[in-house]
Amino acid sequence: MKKLALIGAQWGDEGKGKITDALAETSQVVVRYQGGHNAGHTIYPNGQKFVLHLIPSGIFHPQTTSVIAHGVVLEPKALVREIQDLQRAGVKVSAENLKISTEANIITPLHVLLDAARESSKKTGSKKIGTTGKGIGPCYEDFYSRKGLKLKHLFSLEKIKERLMESFAEKVTLIENLYKQKVELQFDEIAHELHYWGSQLQDYAADTWSFLQEDHGTIVYEGAQGILLDINYGTYPYVTSSSPSVAGIYSGAGVANGQMDRVIGVMKAYCTRVGNGPFPTELHDEMGQSLQKKGGEIGATTARIRRCGWLDLPMLRYAIKAGNLTELAITKLDVLSGFSELKICTHYHYRGKVYDQFYPFMEMEHIQAQLESMEPFHDNFDNEDPFSPALNAYLAKIESAAQIPIRFLSYGPNRNQLKIINSSLQGEDNEAFGPHLRRRATGSQLQSL
Repeated sequence: MKKLALIGAQWGDEGKGKITDALAETSQVVVRYQGGHNAGHTIYPNGQKFVLHLIPSGIFHPQTTSVIAHGVVLEPKALVREIQDLQRAGVKVSAENLKISTEANIITPLHVLLDAARESSKKTGSKKIGTTGKGIGPCYEDFYSRKGLKLKHLFSLEKIKERLMESFAEKVTLIENLYKQKVELQFDEIAHELHYWGSQLQDYAADTWSFLQEDHGTIVYEGAQGILLDINYGTYPYVTSSSPSVAGIYSGAGVANGQMDRVIGVMKAYCTRVGNGPFPTELHDEMGQSLQKKGGEIGATTARIRRCGWLDLPMLRYAIKAGNLTELAITKLDVLSGFSELKICTHYHYRGKVYDQFYPFMEMEHIQAQLESMEPFHDNFDNEDPFSPALNAYLAKIESAAQIPIRFLSYGPNRNQLKIINSSLQGEDNEAFGPHLRRRATGSQLQSL
């Protein structure tokens, strides 16, 4: 059995769905192990656009089993509608190729109300976390305080009421008395709604932990968000409520024999961040606006504009260590092509010292990014020409800092806009980013590296 992980190496939105879709071509199982429907993985199979929120990106390959593991938090209505939307579009989604953990925790309407009430109560932008407002955090809170609902509870109205009682009273008290907002929802109304949507998911329910202990061939674990949003390793408190790093796989899904074969960090050729939180290389000028416009940097789930900045090598070094990454996939290279300037952050100045890596003790608002200008590149990625010296230099700069190989280069949204490369870290010559490209990166090629 072969086990691969696809992990976001930045603040999320790196293009993990496309890489997962490519790997799923010759994989038997694709697993989502954390997060909720705050994720948005955009995929273009056969040129048609799909945005997945809960269902793994392997769903477009009929031979692949998609698994939603117990570390995911589910909004049952959102999941049912996502399944129905895919089915209406002709995508096969059945109990045969989609398995949902009976132990997955359930987001209730009260979680959503509490999430929104908390965020709106923070008057100043510096105090706002910038959540998606989908109830993710409050659901994880109930899980950790041991009063949450799991998918298996939704199959019994009596069990729903039993589990919901304590949580309902507590949240109504908070929302109405602390946040001064009226709760219109009634206990019985919520219970019956959860029971209805749970009944729509019952055929998909499974013991996914035991399923993943069996040898099914190649398993791909698909993370949502990114390491820099990890509740433990991210830029706290501006983080998500789960562990998108490889650590989240062990707690949120389970790994047979306790080890991963490959951990692929997915990163953009530049940096973006949605929501609030410090961003050392953020561009507040026309260049930042141009990156946002050309890159289409708008959240697939929330339609929020993503803040844009130059690539941050100190943060990348940290993400590689925190996430135990073994290789890199770089996306949106085409977005950087054609600009008149190109810069990259090589070091930080922090409290009178120079660092080549981010560390958790650093207060990010006191970081000054040291930028290095590089020669801009103007490559056309759709042709078979070798990469320009300027692009080779940019990729070599990244790989030298990362000290793990770059394996995949993605440009454009479509499946065939993906190249695999032989890395210069493997004893190849310095031109390795050019002559050894393959135009169409198939799943078997991706897995053979």
